[in-house]
Amino acid sequence: MPTIFIAYGLRFFFYADDHEPMHVHVARGDDHAKIELVPHLRVVYNKGLKAGDLRRAIELVSERSEEIVKAWHQYH
Repeated sequence: MPTIFIAYGLRFFFYADDHEPMHVHVARGDDHAKIELVPHLRVVYNKGLKAGDLRRAIELVSERSEEIVKAWHQYH
C-alpha cells in the first residue's frame, strides 16, 4: 500500500493492485474516501471523512495531481 504523501493528518495512497480509472485513496484513522483523477476529479465514495477533511483532500488532490499521476505510473 504505497503512501504518496501525508498532509493535515490525511494519508494519500494506492493499493498495490489498484485498477483504472486513475484514483487515489485518502484516509484519516478508519475513515476513508476514494477520489478519481481521470476523466475528471470526482469523489467516488466517502466513508466517514468529515466534510472539512474531504474538502481539503479534494483541494490537495487537485493541487498535487501531477505528483499523484507520476506515483500512479510508478506503481502500476
